[in-house]
Order: sequence, then C-alpha cells, then structure tokens
Amino acid sequence: MHALNTEIIKPGTAGIAWFGQNSFAVKDSQGVIILIDPYFPLNRDPDKFLHGNIPDYVYDLQPDIILLTHDHSDHTDVETVLGYWNKTKQITIVGPAESLSRLAAGGIAKDHMVQADPGGSLEIKGNMINGLYSKHPEGTAAKTARGMENPMPAPGTTHLGYVIKNGDGIGIYVSGDCQRDLAERKDLWEPIRNLAPRIGLLTTHPTEGEFPFFADTVKLSQKIGLDFAVPAHYECFSSRTYDPFQWQRSFPFYGPRPVIIPYNGFAVFDPEKSIVRYGYSKIDSPPKVEKVRWSGKEVYRICTESWDGLLDPAIGGNLIQLTHRQSGCEILHRPMNYETYAARPRIFGIPVILPPNRINKGRFKVHGREYTMVINSPDGHHCHGPLSLDSWKITEFGVEGGNPFITLSYENSEDNEFYQSFPHEFTVLNTYRFEPGRVVQKVSCKNLSSEPMPFGIGLHTAFSIPFDMSGRAIQVKLLLPVDKRWELDEASIPTGYMAPLQSIEDNYRSSGIPIDDQGIRDHYSGKPLDTDKGPLNGTILKDTGTGAEIIYTAEKSFTHWMIWNDGGSSGYICPEPMTWVIDAPNSKHPPHISGYKELLPGEIWEDELQIRISRPEKGKE
Repeated sequence: MHALNTEIIKPGTAGIAWFGQNSFAVKDSQGVIILIDPYFPLNRDPDKFLHGNIPDYVYDLQPDIILLTHDHSDHTDVETVLGYWNKTKQITIVGPAESLSRLAAGGIAKDHMVQADPGGSLEIKGNMINGLYSKHPEGTAAKTARGMENPMPAPGTTHLGYVIKNGDGIGIYVSGDCQRDLAERKDLWEPIRNLAPRIGLLTTHPTEGEFPFFADTVKLSQKIGLDFAVPAHYECFSSRTYDPFQWQRSFPFYGPRPVIIPYNGFAVFDPEKSIVRYGYSKIDSPPKVEKVRWSGKEVYRICTESWDGLLDPAIGGNLIQLTHRQSGCEILHRPMNYETYAARPRIFGIPVILPPNRINKGRFKVHGREYTMVINSPDGHHCHGPLSLDSWKITEFGVEGGNPFITLSYENSEDNEFYQSFPHEFTVLNTYRFEPGRVVQKVSCKNLSSEPMPFGIGLHTAFSIPFDMSGRAIQVKLLLPVDKRWELDEASIPTGYMAPLQSIEDNYRSSGIPIDDQGIRDHYSGKPLDTDKGPLNGTILKDTGTGAEIIYTAEKSFTHWMIWNDGGSSGYICPEPMTWVIDAPNSKHPPHISGYKELLPGEIWEDELQIRISRPEKGKE
C-alpha cells in the first residue's frame, strides 16, 4: 500500500507526494487525498519515458478527489483516471470542461464530475478549490501586439491553476502548465496572492520558453508570497526533464524556501514551524535487485526499506543513483537521463578509476619496461583509465541475509584496447551491499599476469550538493582526512613538493570547509579524522542547515585524496579516495609516501568503503 494512505497528517500540516511530471497527491489532517493530474500509463515507450515502470504502489492510492489542470495527455489521461475510478466509482473529478468531456467519452459517469472555472470556488470534503487562469485565453495576435516571448494557448484549451485550501486552512497553489511570463502579469498572479497560498507546486523548465524559467519561478514565488516552492514537470519524459538541484540554486537564501520532493516520495510541510519531513512508500515486497528500464536503457534497481539505487553496467559499472528513503537525501550526483550520463559519465555516481587521476604524458617506466598509455585528457596526459567508461559484467546479484547485493567484474585481457598500453591481465570485482544503516562497497583486483603489475586504484565519487532535498548548497561543508597537500602544476601533476596545511585547510579536520561557489582542485595525503567515535579515514559532508550528514569512509589502503568540484556551483563535489598519489609511478618519493604498489602474479588486493547517512527527524513526534 502507498504510504500516503496510512500516513497520519497532523493538524496544521500538509502531506504532499510527487510522482513525476505534474502528478501530485495532497493529504490533510482529515485524511482527504486530492490527486492532481495523475499520469501513470502502463504501456510506456522506453525511448520516451524516463522510468520504464509506473511509480511503486501508485495505484494503491485512495484519492477522494482527482483534480485536473488542463486537457493535455500528460495532465488528463483517461487510462489513469479510469484506473482509479473503476476501483470505487466514488471519486469526485474536478477539471476544466475539455478534460471532463474527454473523461466522459472514456466511460466515467458525469454525475461524479464538477467543472472548474477561473475565478470559481468549490468546496469538496472540507477542501476549498479555487480555479485560476494559468495561461490567459488569448490568441497569438494579442501576443504579438504585446511583444511576448512565449506562445499563448489557442482558444478552446483552458489552462487552469488552483489554490487548494485544505481542511487545515493551508493554501497550496498548483500552477499547472502556466505561461512563461506569469510573474509579470499582475492580472494573473494577484488573484493567486489574494488567496494566500503557503506552498507552491510550480511547473518550470530551464530552456523551454513555454514555461517559466528558473528565475521566473523565483519571481512568482516571491510575488504570491509562498513559504515553500516545489518544482514540477520533470522526471517523466527522458528528453524533457531537468536537474531540480539547479532549479533550487536559483533561489536566494532568504524568502520562499525551495523544496524538492523525491520521486514517488512525499513530504509533510509545517508552514508555521518551517519544517519539512520526508517519507517514502513502505516496501511491501522483500528487498530486491531487479532489471528495469531507465531512460530507454536496461539498468539494475536495488530497492530496500532504506535505499533506492540504480546501477548501469554498460558504462563503468556505475552506481548512478543512491537515495536514502527515510531521510529524503539524494546522496550521489545523478544524471537527468542517459544522454546526460553518457556525455560525462565520470561526474556521476561512483566510477572506478585505474590508474587514479593522471599519468604524466601517459608514460612511466618500471623494471625496465616503458608504459605508453593513451593520451585522453585535453592537457596531454593519461587520465583515470578505461574502467570508468567501459562495460562491466554483472557477475552475481541477489539478497543475502535480507540485504541485497550486486557484483560486477572488469577483465583486462589481450583483446582489450587498454592491454595494448597496460599489458597485464587482471580482474577487478566491485560489489555493493545494501544494509539498513549503510551501503558497503568492496573492491578487489587480482593480477592474472606472470609479472608484477603496477597497481593504483581510486573512486571518482561524486556527491550531490546539496544532498538534502530541503537543504541549500551554501550550507554544506566538507570534512576531509588531510595531512599534507601535494603541490600541483597547472595540469594537476604533482611537482614533488608536499606543503603543510594552511590555516584555512585546518578546517577540513575540524569544522569543515564550505564547498559551494568556489573552485576546488587539491590533492592531499591522508590522516584519519579525529571524531567522538574514534579515528575516521573518510569524509563527512555536513548540511549545517538541516543537520544531515553523509559519512563516507575508506579502509586503510586509501591513503590519498583528490578533492574536486568542477569549478564550483556544479551541483556536486568529488572527494576521491586513492591508493596512490597522482602520477605515483613517476614520483621520486618512496612507496610509503607515494603509495606506489605492485601486485605480484596471482596476488589479490581488496578493500572496502561505506556510505552512511544521518538526518535529525525534526518535527517528528
């Protein structure tokens, strides 16, 4: 059963679930559920839909009211509405005339439909529903006369927004597909403001001129006096989605608070206390690993009571999404769609890099053998190796002791292009195990060749900034287990000089360093952090606003760290644990300093890393 059915909403709060696009469910303290623009077709073209399956348990929802904004197929879907109607035939359906006509033709009884009109109000089960124009019903001639940039709807399509006053008197604004310049049209936004909404469910897009851009959404939120703004109209179609965290960055630190509701999750809003509490549907089935379609590609989904992850074996064997269900934290930097991922796969998830970072001009010499590796970076060096880009094999997956796991393997052999520049046969195994309190990653490498193999490995781990969906990037700080900084040249190759930490770098070990809006590209030798629970060879990401923390720990082999954030304001930070320093085979420092290592024939190296999350449950009674 969907969790929103059983979630108890306390007086003075509002529960809101989101299922992609403009599909929301709103619940008040009387238990009344309003389902907005439900769009859950079962037959899903994998080249069109981002998710191959409908949201979990969505048809278990028990709505009292279905509210439709306009007669477009992704807002008025006969199949979906019939799916709910056929269960009870007791639902009241509210929408513009065109939507109701479409549903009536599909077989839904007209006596359960109520037409909504702009400027009109309806009271249904203690909820007051106020209709408003989202797009003014004028044609393109009027648009040209005013010099508007965005097209207006043709006459005959009524685009409505609504302000719902729920049973607790909390106003919730639903924009629907609102017009581009809504924030500039006082005749449209002033009636919204007069109804005093506290929460806004707002359609937006960064580039499509039909809808308000991110900055326009900020203006609208401010003008209508919202406490909370929630983005809508994404994560449904692969080609028409966007990064909600970039939307979130558009909001200033003051004023309306941008809040992202996780896909198929819900949030409980308390406007008076300015509290947001997250939740997900409880998993009725046991923890599982399953093949699913995502953005037209076959990937593996790992789902437990605590975690929801997506893993792609085709590019880098990468865990490209990791969501902590109870806290509503999006831990890893995840791509919007597969096209975005394929363009720059190393900035998402946890790519394995071997060798880690750069080899100077792609050359080094060991035991009289000279290695000439492919130059694959713009600055003329070899960078990160092929494991983060090539396909991996799924070796095994399943559930053991109630905990799902998945193991991938990468083999370097004479058939591989990498073997031509790195002539060693080896196998790398990468296993993820999803436990209630943590995700454990075990990485191993076996030298299958007959000669010692230079060995350095790392993880290009990319954490989302912010990672708490109600947090702000400017409030996130990073603690890093640093000891000395390796001086780097312009191409990020160590000069050989190791510098003591500067005063600001000392904060990496104590209070943390803000990581937003400043470019970071530094390389350190490691020394475990001193914590109240003992030494920690790992990083801590702290959201100082919400109190949420990501604790990312590595075992003893990972003695070096690269920290990089792609110039700042990119939406992610990469604290990269590495077993050797950048360009270690060419380092003049001894192995105990550089981390340079060789695996003997048949030798196996293995180590573990883990991710944990903590978030205070503010407002929970």
